[in-house]
Amino acid sequence: MKTSASKLLRINQWVINTDTGELSADQNPPSTPSENLRIDPLGVALLLLLAQNKHRLVSKDELLESLWPNTVVNEDALARCVSRVRKILGDNPRKPSIIETLPKRGYRLIAQTCRWESIESITSEDTASPVDLANDLATDSATTTNSVNESTAGSPIQPPQSNMIKRYTLVGLLAAAIAIGIFVFFLPLQSASKQSPNQQTEHVSALLRQADEYYHYITRADNEMALTLYQQALAAAPDSVEANAGIANALVQRAIRLVPNVNSADWKAMNLEKALLSGRLNGDEARQILLRAYQYSSNAIAIAPYDAKAHKAHGFVLSAQNKLTRALQHYEKALELNPNAWDVLINMGDVHEILGHTSDAISYFKKALNAMNLEQAGNTNHGRPWRANLGAAIGNKYFAQNNMNEAEIWYRHVLSFAPYDGPATRSLALVLAQTGRSAEAERMCTQFKEKLGSSVCISQQ
Repeated sequence: MKTSASKLLRINQWVINTDTGELSADQNPPSTPSENLRIDPLGVALLLLLAQNKHRLVSKDELLESLWPNTVVNEDALARCVSRVRKILGDNPRKPSIIETLPKRGYRLIAQTCRWESIESITSEDTASPVDLANDLATDSATTTNSVNESTAGSPIQPPQSNMIKRYTLVGLLAAAIAIGIFVFFLPLQSASKQSPNQQTEHVSALLRQADEYYHYITRADNEMALTLYQQALAAAPDSVEANAGIANALVQRAIRLVPNVNSADWKAMNLEKALLSGRLNGDEARQILLRAYQYSSNAIAIAPYDAKAHKAHGFVLSAQNKLTRALQHYEKALELNPNAWDVLINMGDVHEILGHTSDAISYFKKALNAMNLEQAGNTNHGRPWRANLGAAIGNKYFAQNNMNEAEIWYRHVLSFAPYDGPATRSLALVLAQTGRSAEAERMCTQFKEKLGSSVCISQQ
């Protein structure tokens, strides 16, 4: 393969192929990527923007607008992107030699060497086939990092072409995937070429929309209906990322709640933490279900390595297999690709809670609720049925910490958009009673009973 010099960017000892994200260091020939080191397209776009403005502060707003055009994201997404690039380049944020943080303002490239390689062309063999790439993703090999040795200053970089930056900020990063030939290599291995959502038949699209809607109701019947519809979609479109990911998610839900003769309330109340603690996921049947789920989520990533839904599904499978650190890695990747993926944020909160990181868990749950508010109501994945439950759950976390003020704030917040939500009403009444406002609690419970004809308050049962 011939690589144009205009696409090889040197930053200190690193040579970055801006088409593929592959890295090579001084100890390697420029054409030989360092093992397992690859910057994703969003990270490459970040480096190009910083390199174009070497030694100049690039504001957070400017970076957000350039990296996520026409998309509402928060600064956490940018921070995660910078963190991933630093980790791969071995750049210590406390003593940076490549990317400097200017608190509350933005970032600046401070590398001593920043230039396009002057060699006219480099001929090299690709070191990893698409099958290798898929296997790397499926086995979740941890990214290795090398320490940074400062190199001598080189000639200043010429401003990269603007279309090169735009290429890495296209929706779904599809163009970047095409640029490195992933789809070309995968064509002989698949029964049919991958269809984009616009290319799928209306029938398949309708199946996926209905399946997503069923899935998010979290009942046994709805989960089985969702699973069946995802399977029908996959039969019609074998390379559908959404169908593969959907099947994986539904299978994990089945495994988590794998209890014979369970009633609907208990089925819905079961969650990942309870399932892991009970050991139910270690049984033969559950393990077989999760193995199938793993195969489907791995397929999704192999088809579309830069698809947020694929990484979310794979993270969910790994979490059910009690591989929590690897699950978090895929959730982080999903959030990098779609910072407003509220379902991923909830799952990250769940994993952090299992790990005992309560403050982090609460933070992710809050971000998930905010992300739900950004989704359009017409989107089947808007999360509307979850908002009240999630808000009340945040209140419950504070209640468990005996932080009655924060708990009350969150219960009242839920009642501001779901005035007669049962769990929030019951919990708020309990807070009021425990903080010397029993009369107010009684009035609220009485009003609830008058409006809905039943009581949710313990004092009235």
